[in-house]
Amino acid sequence: GALAKGNMANFIVIDAGSAVTIDLLCREGKDNVFKGGVIIPGEQLQYKVLMANTCIPEFGYQREYRDILGRNTRQAVENGIRNCLLYGIKGIVNKLTENYGVSALILAGGDSLPLYDSRDFRDGLGIKNVFYEEKLAYFGFQSIAKKIKLV
Repeated sequence: GALAKGNMANFIVIDAGSAVTIDLLCREGKDNVFKGGVIIPGEQLQYKVLMANTCIPEFGYQREYRDILGRNTRQAVENGIRNCLLYGIKGIVNKLTENYGVSALILAGGDSLPLYDSRDFRDGLGIKNVFYEEKLAYFGFQSIAKKIKLV
């Protein structure tokens, strides 16, 4: 899907949903080569695992960003999960950028919009080209279908 969006050199694709995937593609000659990726649990999955394996009473997960710290258990859990993802993903992106000279970042999937909208996430990334495309997988399938003449 990312390749169907345009010709880019080294870039990262982050797809956030029930899991968060972070994939690196690098230009080698005329080709983009998949270098590898990271998969971590998304917000809802982290919440479910925490609730299933602790004595914290389940309270239903909200998606309202508040702060680093919470003033009660609910806020502490929600802010902990959100900030762990936010700063963990940012740290991985920064390390990949440092090691591979990343020139673009594509955020995909419905749960990646908060990252795209987050000033805390985008500030200090060192990547000028940051894109959000909720339906990136669709563009990929469409591109493949065209190449093999299904459409």
